This record gives sequence, C-alpha cells and structure tokens, in this order.
Amino acid sequence: MLGLAYLQRQYVPEHSTVADALTYFDMTTGPGGQVLTLQQRVDDVVLRYGRGHLVTLALQAAMPRLLRAVHRTEVLLATRSPLQIRL
Repeated sequence: MLGLAYLQRQYVPEHSTVADALTYFDMTTGPGGQVLTLQQRVDDVVLRYGRGHLVTLALQAAMPRLLRAVHRTEVLLATRSPLQIRL
C-alpha cells in the first residue's frame, strides 16, 4: 500500500488459533474496552479516521481475512467450554 511490500515479504503470516483469537479480540473491542461486532468496530474506525484514510483503507483490504478469523473464533467459543479450548 505504501510501497513497503518488500518489508512484508520478510514475515510469514501466522495461521493459528492464537492468531485468530488475537484478531477476534482486537476487532471486537472498542477503543474504550466495550464489546463490539466486527461491523461496529469497522464503522467506528471509519468514523474516527474517515473513508480515505490509510487506516480505513487497510482495514477494508483486510476484511476477508478478518471476517474468517472472527468467524472461526466465534465458532470455537460457541462449541467448546473455555476449559476445552487449546490455543
């Protein structure tokens, strides 16, 4: 996005339950610690930064990955007790 793709290639994306959980809690927690849906979180970012801001554009570009991570974590939380979840 900023011509920094060469930096991104240095890091291998982690695909794990832990990465999904971190994404889930980041994307479902508001700036004041309140619980939000992913859409509410995105709406909050757009409201605070504006539609054309780099933060908003990056968030929108990441939405497919974010939706999948949030969905996987919601399924995990809905189908297992906290004691059964292994990160």
